[in-house]
Amino acid sequence: MFRVSWYYSLHPKHVELQRRYLHCQSSSEETTSLTLSTEDHKESIERMRARLLYQSRKRGILETDLILSTFAKKYLPLFTKKELETYDEFLQESDWEIYSWVIQKTDAPEKWHKSNLLVMLREHCRDKRNSIQKMPELF
Repeated sequence: MFRVSWYYSLHPKHVELQRRYLHCQSSSEETTSLTLSTEDHKESIERMRARLLYQSRKRGILETDLILSTFAKKYLPLFTKKELETYDEFLQESDWEIYSWVIQKTDAPEKWHKSNLLVMLREHCRDKRNSIQKMPELF
């Protein structure tokens, strides 16, 4: 039988409680890390690529999903471990900020302004041969 328990976890009351809980946890002496990193879990390169591909597809804003998912499908297999770690760090930024930096609506912070990753993302969006209309197939 299909259960819709995820629906209740998205209710504003529950979201607020979860936010408060996480805030309390991160305010304590032991800070809780909500992100997966290579140092914490010693994940393999293949697993890291798969995780980053998933995170690129499931952002929350369609425009960012389309840009990052097609970019990840094309470039993640070619990235070195260092480039994957940079991309992982980049994905920690908010969707709207990433989108506005890529389309050059706002200036990126100094950390990303001259990065090869942002240059590649901008070129990927400008590429007229590859019209980004849908997410790539999973397999």
